[in-house]
Amino acid sequence: MTTLVDLWPQQPLWNLNSTRGVKKKANEVRSGNLIELEGRLYQVTKHQHTHGHGRQLGNVQLELRDVQSRTKLQERRRPSDLLEVVRLNGRAFQFLYKDEEGLLQLMDPRSFEQIAVSPELFGASAAFLGPGAEVSINYTDDGDAVSGELPSTVELKVVEADPYARGDSATSSYKQCRLEGGAKIGVPPFVQTGDIVVVDTAEGTFVKRATVS
Repeated sequence: MTTLVDLWPQQPLWNLNSTRGVKKKANEVRSGNLIELEGRLYQVTKHQHTHGHGRQLGNVQLELRDVQSRTKLQERRRPSDLLEVVRLNGRAFQFLYKDEEGLLQLMDPRSFEQIAVSPELFGASAAFLGPGAEVSINYTDDGDAVSGELPSTVELKVVEADPYARGDSATSSYKQCRLEGGAKIGVPPFVQTGDIVVVDTAEGTFVKRATVS
């Protein structure tokens, strides 16, 4: 019986599935995305856009993981460079919690089926998982989970931050805060413990303070 591995690398992995890839600029790629490079399938585990000065656009540093061999690769691209972002068989889940063994417990919101996956599927963006977060798990036709993706932004509660100081403003230097889930990011001085903030999951940066209804 022919397996998925038997067909590698003669036939790209995504060609065995119904959904093909789409072209995206390097600065639009997100952690968790799958991309094709020279006939190999890689998961983006870390994405960092270094902005240039003046008219310079900077560059995009990508940390990649080979889906089959698990080896890592560093790539540097211009923000406008086009990359083939591959879609496999995606399935939506909700994040519940991280268990004692370090696995992520997810639930299918329609069937209520619960599964456990490794944080490695999400790369660096796993740090921004909060209770109830909507995520997508990408599967091969054989049912193997190969990557996980978060939305481009998530809302998380600030569990620890320096107190607000009189005279501070949004234009002041950022301070560090800790979010639910343990991630640390820089935030404006007006952000306080207990606030809900919007975080860019690709860059790992503060976007804004969420409006609480």
